[in-house]
Amino acid sequence: INVGRSPDNDIQLKDILVSRRHLRIGRKKKKYFVQDLESTNGTFVAGEQIRTGIEFEVGEGVPIAIGISV
Repeated sequence: INVGRSPDNDIQLKDILVSRRHLRIGRKKKKYFVQDLESTNGTFVAGEQIRTGIEFEVGEGVPIAIGISV
């Protein structure tokens, strides 16, 4: 699932702090992952900024923040 400001994403956020292609959410087996797609303002998982280009595992109920959206 691709998330970003551009309408060609699976989830579009109308937020000027969100990049056109901001992050990807994926699932492998029973685990979920997020990957920052070289966004300008970063992706935050549980309040910590994650490194761009690396899949980061997220657990159930863990907040993911981009721009002003959580």
